[in-house]
Amino acid sequence: MNTSTLAHHHPIQAVIGWLALMTSVPLLWWAQYSGSQTSVEPVFFIFFHTTVELASIIISGLVFVTGFSAMMSARKGAVVFLGVAFLGVALLDLLHAMSYVGMPHAITPNTPQKSIFFWLCARTLAALALLTYALLPTVPDVSNFKKRLSVALILVCVSVIGAVGLSIPHSLPPLFVTGHGLTPLKLGLEWMIIGLNILALALFWKRRKELANECILALGFAVALSIVSELFFTMLGAADQNFANVVGHFYKLAAYSFHHDSSTAFRWTTPRPDTAGLSIT
Repeated sequence: MNTSTLAHHHPIQAVIGWLALMTSVPLLWWAQYSGSQTSVEPVFFIFFHTTVELASIIISGLVFVTGFSAMMSARKGAVVFLGVAFLGVALLDLLHAMSYVGMPHAITPNTPQKSIFFWLCARTLAALALLTYALLPTVPDVSNFKKRLSVALILVCVSVIGAVGLSIPHSLPPLFVTGHGLTPLKLGLEWMIIGLNILALALFWKRRKELANECILALGFAVALSIVSELFFTMLGAADQNFANVVGHFYKLAAYSFHHDSSTAFRWTTPRPDTAGLSIT
């Protein structure tokens, strides 16, 4: 049996993905009209938020490991790029989790402004990484030097963002006002991230035949669920610990899980052009 056939036919994955997307419709309706007013007990929310973020960080780390060590992808350069980008996403998510109100202060007092800054940076990096991945051509190999250089660059970028967010978050334009809710800037940035993800989804659809040997189903669901997640985060009310926030984090974790599925397939089962005809027994 051809390896690509084994790699890319996942009926259970499709059922889970479509079920999650269909379920989001009534949940978005509820969040729009009542969810932003439905608060969650702070003690529970901090535990829930920390657990989900840690799970997301671990998954992003696995995406990095599998992407960085991609062995068989015909677009090895694109896969390595996506993996390295998700190293940055993992670190930014870690800073977001550590900066959340209710957690021990991360160098400076934790505020919604501080945690939202890191949240937006992580989401923007993830969206740009997927959009770039969808655009990149076939690059069958990447030197170890380029791999290490890309890791160094992402670490420098995260370090700069971390220094700004941890030391002078109050100097940044306001993103959340306690008692009032999200600022127009925060909402605008969330919609920008949604737009980047929609563009990536459109590109995956346009190149679906060209990328037939990649785990395009998992990638498509990952991007679509990311869009749903961001929609919930445009619905936060005057208090951010509410129903919309909880469901948005669930959808973020679901999106990351599909990212991991796709990256695992890239490492082990996507054939190179010169081995596509080989069979396994």
